[in-house]
Amino acid sequence: MIRRGAHRFDSQGVLANVDRVDCENPDGQRVLVLSNTAAARPVVLQMGAMMAELTLESDSITTLTWR
Repeated sequence: MIRRGAHRFDSQGVLANVDRVDCENPDGQRVLVLSNTAAARPVVLQMGAMMAELTLESDSITTLTWR
């Protein structure tokens, strides 16, 4: 969840029909919200040494959190 006082941070990557918001909450938790307006598809996300593979469902919003 993006909390009051969160700050957006920059990230790179382009996926057609996917919008994203990247924020860091005041407690250091990071939040990535992905909105997929296309068909379901697998994606690979990477931040430094961390990597996640997941499927974005069609017409979905997906929220990931980490520290």
